[in-house]
Amino acid sequence: MEESPSAGPPDPPAVSTWPQAAAPPRRSSGKRPLAAFLVGGLIIGLATGALALLVRGVWKRGAPHRADAEVAGAQNPAAGNSEAAGGAENGAGAADGGNDADADLVPDVDPALFRNKLEAASGGTKPVWQEGAPATLVDFWASWCGPCLQELPHLQELQERVEARGMRVVLINVDLGDATSTGRFLERKGIRIDSLVDRDAILFQAIGLEALPSTFVLDAKGRPVEFIEGGASGEELETALSRANEKRVRESYR
Repeated sequence: MEESPSAGPPDPPAVSTWPQAAAPPRRSSGKRPLAAFLVGGLIIGLATGALALLVRGVWKRGAPHRADAEVAGAQNPAAGNSEAAGGAENGAGAADGGNDADADLVPDVDPALFRNKLEAASGGTKPVWQEGAPATLVDFWASWCGPCLQELPHLQELQERVEARGMRVVLINVDLGDATSTGRFLERKGIRIDSLVDRDAILFQAIGLEALPSTFVLDAKGRPVEFIEGGASGEELETALSRANEKRVRESYR
């Protein structure tokens, strides 16, 4: 019987001569690169900052200032005389005491707000402004505010220099929430002067403040005549307080 030929190894599988299809593009997982987030955040931050500056500029330009009458008087003597007469009737003209450029920066604040009583770190409650002081410096501060903490030693030294002349330095904390916490914080910082406590920053917001530290100087009648927004040196703070006291002296000799 004839032997059948043995089966050889199987033929190799046919290889397609068609070009392989390109791999489909990977689908995005929905996560954006970190750089895209950073760029987007930067753009949003710049836009927000520009809007804030615009709003602040409108607020400052629109707020009435006591120095406006003096500027008008310098440009138009007749108008200045009428404005001065009106200022004498309501007492604002005497408070200005001259053509101080800094008066343009003083927000138009109702002096009654500085007569509010607040809790004091030393105990009890005290008004922000007390009658009898020829000039009072009022400083709004917070425990997380770096420039505020840098000012505290200057304010303590200023109080020690001016208290013999009857002038006062008043601190108002806006974030610690109670007198005990405020007193302990100042003690740890080595600050010996008292501080009032503006719970929930109610007075801070009622005045319309936007930055810390914010410092007012009040005259002998409790009216704001100087304003500093942001950190200031001890010399700047003392100069502002002395100017308010000098205005009172000039007024007393009229």
